Amino acid sequence: MLSKNNSKILLIILLVLVALFVVLKYSDHSDSTIVSELVTVDTAQIDQIVIHPPKAAPAITLQKENKQWKVKEGKEQHVADKRKIQGILADMLALKPISVAATSKTQWKKYELTDSLATRVQLMQKNKVKSDILLGNFNYIPSKNRQRNPYQRRPQGEMISYVRPYADATSYVVNGMIKMNFSASADSYRDKTLLKMDQASIQKIDFTAPGSEPFSLVKENKYWEINHEPVDSATVVKYLRYLSHTSGFKIIDHFNTKNNPQVGKITIERENSKPVELTAFVADSALTVLHSSLNNDTYFDGTSGKLFSRFFVNKNWFFKKAKKTKKRK
Repeated sequence: MLSKNNSKILLIILLVLVALFVVLKYSDHSDSTIVSELVTVDTAQIDQIVIHPPKAAPAITLQKENKQWKVKEGKEQHVADKRKIQGILADMLALKPISVAATSKTQWKKYELTDSLATRVQLMQKNKVKSDILLGNFNYIPSKNRQRNPYQRRPQGEMISYVRPYADATSYVVNGMIKMNFSASADSYRDKTLLKMDQASIQKIDFTAPGSEPFSLVKENKYWEINHEPVDSATVVKYLRYLSHTSGFKIIDHFNTKNNPQVGKITIERENSKPVELTAFVADSALTVLHSSLNNDTYFDGTSGKLFSRFFVNKNWFFKKAKKTKKRK
């Protein structure tokens, strides 16, 4: 027979084991099994990104061919925006779970992580899927610190998103609004470069514009002139800034230059580089279309962002401020 002391010891052990069983069975220990990373790929080896937008919208394929990324939708393909591709790959690598949102598929709809509600992103290498992630909705988490910072209007919270590996039932919480970076429009991934160059290399600009005689803006001994007459330097600096980096807004697909007359042309001669041509066409009474030799693949709406009027100016535009200055003297 067991002594009273031994009986007490056995009873204590039994109670401890029962308590441990209850804790393990009913406590939330999901964070103990949380993965540290959702995407572990060598982005330099990824040669294809397939984006499946929500609601069964057409898939968009970003394909790397001969070191150049292309946007493919159906039978059409266009040059992709390299910065956009880099951003996508960086966003995917940044998916670090901070907690588990749910462990069963019953919660998928709540977090917009079903096939029809989520944005699905597949990273591929040589036609093999290396990562397959569903991006769900996002939410705002108010700051736990209710005290206002004297330098802020109100305490700052954080944005979180819900994501799920396609073959996994578990949904995770990550920082940011990742889904916002993925559009259902193929145009959003295309290269929208209109003009991009080193403005210091520009030596001469030839203009042919509607309602204006052709003229040339020429750099002579570090100074800009038209017909050997000095122009306003601040105006030239502003114009060269446009030439150094301007993107288009709205893309005009299937534009036929044969059926639409050319109304203007700007030729930019650069030091140690090929000339760049910016050409304007009239599509109808309300639409002017621009095309740059730096982006042969694409035609842009010249009225969006007032692109046409920004570039196609008459020569008096360069003299306006200079003439006012002379009058003051």
